[in-house]
Amino acid sequence: MSFKTPLLITGLTLALSLTAAQAFAGCEQKTEAAAGQSIADAVASQIRDKVPAQHKRLIKVQDCEVTKGVLTANFTYNYINDKGAYAVDGAARVVDGKVEISKLVRPAAIVASIESNYTE
Repeated sequence: MSFKTPLLITGLTLALSLTAAQAFAGCEQKTEAAAGQSIADAVASQIRDKVPAQHKRLIKVQDCEVTKGVLTANFTYNYINDKGAYAVDGAARVVDGKVEISKLVRPAAIVASIESNYTE
C-alpha cells in the first residue's frame, strides 16, 4: 500500500461526510423557533377536543433536521389546565409550511418541582 492510498481514503471520507452534512442539515435557531411555534399550534389544535383549556404552553424541540426542504422534529409539548400540568410527546414534519403531526402520545400528567425549594 503506497502513501497515496491513505490520502485517497481520507479524501473520499471527507467528501462523503460533507455530502451527508449538506443532505441532513440541523436546524438553525431561527428555523427551530419558527417550527416550534407552528408545531405547538398544531398540537394544541389537535388535542383541543379533549383538552379545550390549555394555558402556559411550552414546547421543547429535542431534535430538528432539514432534509431536502422537509423539516422533521421530535418534541415535547407542555401545557397547564385546570386539572394540572401535562406533557405530550410526538414527532412532526413541516412541508411547505404545513405541519404534519405523527407519533403523538396523548397527554400524561407531569409533576414539576422547583429545585430551590427542595431540602433534605
